[in-house]
Amino acid sequence: MNLLQTVRLPYFSKPFFAWQIELTTRCRLKCRMCIREGSAKWQVRDMKIEDFRKISAYFSKTENIVLQGWGEPLLYGNLIDAIRIVKDMGARPGFVTSGGTLERELVSELIDSGIDFIGFSLAGATAKTHNAIRIHSDFELLIENILFLNAVKKEKKLDKPLIHIVYLMLKDNITEVPALVELAERIGTRDIILTNTQRRRISEKGRSFESIERRRASRLFNEKAKRQIIIDNAKKEYSRLSSEDLKLIGIILYLGEGGKTSRGMAKLANSDPEIIKIMMRFFREICKVPDTKFRASIHTFMHANVEKTERYWSKVSGISRSQFYKTYIKPSSASLQKRKTLPFGTFDIYVCDTKLFLT
Repeated sequence: MNLLQTVRLPYFSKPFFAWQIELTTRCRLKCRMCIREGSAKWQVRDMKIEDFRKISAYFSKTENIVLQGWGEPLLYGNLIDAIRIVKDMGARPGFVTSGGTLERELVSELIDSGIDFIGFSLAGATAKTHNAIRIHSDFELLIENILFLNAVKKEKKLDKPLIHIVYLMLKDNITEVPALVELAERIGTRDIILTNTQRRRISEKGRSFESIERRRASRLFNEKAKRQIIIDNAKKEYSRLSSEDLKLIGIILYLGEGGKTSRGMAKLANSDPEIIKIMMRFFREICKVPDTKFRASIHTFMHANVEKTERYWSKVSGISRSQFYKTYIKPSSASLQKRKTLPFGTFDIYVCDTKLFLT
């Protein structure tokens, strides 16, 4: 499998798909198999940023620039500048890292620089195996850094950089490939990169990707079935809520999801219809809000059918569409995943009652 399949475009619009440029030969690890450990004449050097600028005139001829070689790219002092130079020339920058030197301050800088992809090199699905192969590496710190990077992406609501795992597979760690799939899912990393040789070795060991994927799909199916049982039981309990239970749930939901700054108005926004239903019960049954006091608004995306969306939320909330504010359509194209998870956008309940807000 090609190292860059996670960012492969459906067609080539430029003469080259990828160029690999080594920014530094420096690395703090002492990996057992690394060429650096077997060469007495190895030179520790960095590329001058001026030299990088000189060759950047040709970056427009390639789709991707992989900023790495035998060294650790995060040790290159002008990494952010190099990324921005690549972006300015219309190519997609990225690199593979051992991840241990990914400091928290650097994460935001990397994301803001516009980097397109980052691969994290793992040599095991457990700390014992990984650390034994990648000497001076810290498995737990690496996983922590991946989780932090994903958290920052989520907070900023960004799809990039694309994050993948590059697995350094040896005879010592081939048995951990199934666990690696589970680890990738746990840390929010969708792609694992293996070479064709590595894939063939797995098949020879009777651990084909197909069998691993079948086990993973079976486990996810069972987990989904268990969750559905919990949800179904919760729905039954929901219909039998006492007034005290409804009051407590409503207060907790409002403390977590409700607006607290608009004077003279209570407000709650959510995309989950069940949350909206229970809050409408809370407002009507516990707070005794008359229907005339309700207002509502919808935030959705350009793909949405506004008529259908308004009918949907009116039915869920019991609020007449005549009491809806104008639907807000976000002027951007939502991803396919967001279309699936937020097919009807988010719904805002407004209670225009000063007395209720001050209660």
